[in-house]
Amino acid sequence: MRLRVDYQDGELEFDADPDRLVAKWDGPADAPASPRDRIRQALEAPLDFPPLSQVIVPGDKVVIPFDPSLPEAAIILDEMASVFRRVGVESVSVVINGRAPRGDFALPDGLTLTIHDPSDRKTLAYLANTQAERRIYLQQLLVEADCVIPVGRLGYDETLDVIGPWSVIEPGLGDVTVPTASLLANRPEKVEGSEEPTEVSWLLGCLFQIAGVPGRTGLLELIAGETSAIRIRGAAILDREWLFPFEDRADLVIAGIGGPGRKATASDFLDGLRTALKAVARGGKVALLTQLDLATIRDAVKRSGLPRGDFERALAWADVYLMSSAGGDDIEDLGMIAIDRPSQAAKLAASAHSLITIGQADRTRAASNN
Repeated sequence: MRLRVDYQDGELEFDADPDRLVAKWDGPADAPASPRDRIRQALEAPLDFPPLSQVIVPGDKVVIPFDPSLPEAAIILDEMASVFRRVGVESVSVVINGRAPRGDFALPDGLTLTIHDPSDRKTLAYLANTQAERRIYLQQLLVEADCVIPVGRLGYDETLDVIGPWSVIEPGLGDVTVPTASLLANRPEKVEGSEEPTEVSWLLGCLFQIAGVPGRTGLLELIAGETSAIRIRGAAILDREWLFPFEDRADLVIAGIGGPGRKATASDFLDGLRTALKAVARGGKVALLTQLDLATIRDAVKRSGLPRGDFERALAWADVYLMSSAGGDDIEDLGMIAIDRPSQAAKLAASAHSLITIGQADRTRAASNN
């Protein structure tokens, strides 16, 4: 049986005994070509809300909290800028989190870029208290704006459950860092604090939001409109496209991190490892295929948001083999086993009693049926 595992700018293809294969996950389909028409349609026919052109008025000071990891970011901003020009809006600021991966996107004429530093108290402004009595401080441009229109990628998150444009605002442009979820803990049915980002959006008066779902490559779907409608529709799309159900854990899990044209980050490394650990049996092996450099891997392993000793407990659950651009000695110093080419993961599969493969594991939610 021919298997494929996607990872950053590469893929592993190999033959495996189908009797040993527990499950395989190739991810969603490639996005349709020419996304501009689909983006324009989302802005003109949003969910439970008037079109973007009716949300703004001439003279508004518009701020766009933006997630540059969203596929087709430049085209989305360009279509939004076209609407702003038709309406007569001249003041438009795009704000991104300076600690988040930047990616490559062109800023349309007339839009200005602000990079938010959550540690710089001078750029923060008080918004309100949440129902839990937490004082919310956000990037001051958001608090001072006439209209805030967040744009973000829909995806799974073990701490916030589902991320989207609401989480670009909070915690993305606030003053706090959300702790990283444990690599081994099972996700609870109700994630504590997962509703707070949408509450902050409501406190900000931010009712119109724009969210994108990535495909294997490119933008699979864009939805715009009222926040709760996007959350409901977005969660359904995520489960349709990125939820990986399987029956039993396997002795070996081969997982790719990153995707075609998509550079992986330290957070992606942790998310991909977490997904693989959910699918591997205790005492088994995980082979992670990446292009990560040593600095990014060390950032992930030493990340302060991880529970104390969590990475060590993960390595005690399963042996982790890692393909990266780092040297073998450096990887072994971090407690993992270095492999220098994807074919070595295929050799592990040849001797494994049972096997699961997961492409783009960092964006996938693995869910056992047992």
